[in-house]
Amino acid sequence: MKTSKTQITSVLRSENTTEIFKIAKASGIDVSNRGSLMRWIEAHSPSQKVSRKAYNLSYGAGDFKHHRINHSHNRNKVIAAIKRAKFEKAKGYMETNYGKILVIGNENIYWAHPVYQHQDYNKSIAFTNTEKNRRLAAVINSYLMK
Repeated sequence: MKTSKTQITSVLRSENTTEIFKIAKASGIDVSNRGSLMRWIEAHSPSQKVSRKAYNLSYGAGDFKHHRINHSHNRNKVIAAIKRAKFEKAKGYMETNYGKILVIGNENIYWAHPVYQHQDYNKSIAFTNTEKNRRLAAVINSYLMK
């Protein structure tokens, strides 16, 4: 199937990745090679906006790693926190410099060092800060400090 320049430009303007892949394949581009797809998009882009988005349209298709996830209702986070607390208690980490407790922040609850707390450069997010998660953090911290 021969694709016209106006068809290509209208599909590229729509920024619909599925349609872009279809029209690129119909134009003879190997869509499994994302580099050649990106170069094809840049060569046929109708505007600088589409040209700047060529990387996301080709390499970022189906890539959802940048989407934020609401962890407040995720049961796996609760189970993971309990397992981590049991692991730290069993290994005796609370007596070392590597022990972590749950520290409540403005938006999140973090795993952080009990002395450094929010200044801990190696803290990590455990949950979002909700009433239910604050109660869970208190229970886990009481277990860790025994």
